[in-house]
Amino acid sequence: MSPFEDPDICRAVLDSLSVGVYLVDPERRIIFWNAGAERISGYLRHEVVGRCCRDEILVHSNEQGRVVCSSACPLQMAIRDGQHGESHLYLHHRNGHRIPVVVRAVPILDRAGKIVGAAESFEEARSSCTVERREQHTISPRYLDPVTQLANQTFCRVRLRIFLSTYAAERLPFSVLLLRIAALDEFVLEHGAEAGRLLVRAVGETLGNTVRTNDFAGRWAEDEFLMILPGCDGNYAPLIGERISSVADAASIHWWGDELSAAVSFGVATVQEDDSLEALMERAQESLGQHRNKAAEAAGH
Repeated sequence: MSPFEDPDICRAVLDSLSVGVYLVDPERRIIFWNAGAERISGYLRHEVVGRCCRDEILVHSNEQGRVVCSSACPLQMAIRDGQHGESHLYLHHRNGHRIPVVVRAVPILDRAGKIVGAAESFEEARSSCTVERREQHTISPRYLDPVTQLANQTFCRVRLRIFLSTYAAERLPFSVLLLRIAALDEFVLEHGAEAGRLLVRAVGETLGNTVRTNDFAGRWAEDEFLMILPGCDGNYAPLIGERISSVADAASIHWWGDELSAAVSFGVATVQEDDSLEALMERAQESLGQHRNKAAEAAGH
């Protein structure tokens, strides 16, 4: 037998890869989960092997926040149609936040060519936010929010003043995105302060994972986050807000056997002539209120 036909060698090779790799049978029960999958997802092998991949483990979602496990699961299509697929999705980390990943799925065939399962690999798609995450790590600890490890409001104000000064001198446009966790106080009253802290951390990490190169993300208030979007005008900013808030909506935590989450609303404001920090943020707060009212009206219908 060739060394490459030895299953122990094959498992060792798969386990040594930095990307996440897992194998499923025709019913999508997980039969193998490598070390890369443990590192990226936070789920250990013994927690997932034997379970179906759709049992609220990775819970892949798209940029609109819609879960694709039942409608467009890459593994399901590989098993059903023999398709080789690649998708850009968000997976659910064990701690609750969302991570952008590139997912590739392929069918597994036996010697007769029959599909007997599927394999999926996933790797973090963080090239767009590498610069921002590296910069966050250079901030003095006194300017980091202790819960989310994003910049705190003091540092957010510093960055806003820099952007405003640059706009006044060079007319380089930018927009701000203000995101709020809905009813956080009520959530804390019902589930406790620790559950609230974990939810804030999950939303904050999700937002930190969505920033593009040169974007900025920080924690603005107890239930609010700020993103600064360079080069983004008033037409494009709401589209980004819709996308990011939808992804943040999918952040959740495991708490005493329950899956807890909260809605995330957003407001936008684009820099104007002779703008001040206070005026810019006041418009963002007004926009936040308008979007929240529209969401409430839609829910009422």
